[in-house]
Amino acid sequence: MAGKQRYTVGQVAEALDACKGLIYLAARRLGCTSATVINYTNRYPALREQVAEFHGRRVDAAEAALDKAVLAGEPWAVLFLLRTQGKDRGYTAKAGLEVAERVRQRVVEELVDADAAPIVVRTRGEASAILPLLECPGGIPEVTGRPGAGVTRRGWCDARPGAVTPAEEC
Repeated sequence: MAGKQRYTVGQVAEALDACKGLIYLAARRLGCTSATVINYTNRYPALREQVAEFHGRRVDAAEAALDKAVLAGEPWAVLFLLRTQGKDRGYTAKAGLEVAERVRQRVVEELVDADAAPIVVRTRGEASAILPLLECPGGIPEVTGRPGAGVTRRGWCDARPGAVTPAEEC
């Protein structure tokens, strides 16, 4: 150490306790930089353990809130949980890309087949999801503008508010 410490370990511990282990807030409370508080936590294991304890409590609280949201059926929470903790069961972004590629291939095969039934989408959301799959060379219909705006035989149009249908029905 270069000189006398400005704060006692007790003062830093008190500030960390008052700020629930958040280093930057504790530094503001003490009137010093965050680097000073970090140096104290590196130097004194008791302070390091204090910060780790508060961090663990925060993570536990976040996991409890996530669990509550998952049990309530919140889509964002279910998706987050499966993407982060359901990888061992096949819930990964990569699997999603593989599914999208299979859907794209099926849509293209159906559109190339002259006897295939037309694809009917009921909402702008469905159109937004399906239109990127249709944008490829080889005679596949393409959109002339934003989904729901084009009124050509090769595009899409609005038949009624909120609905998007093939152009020939418009």
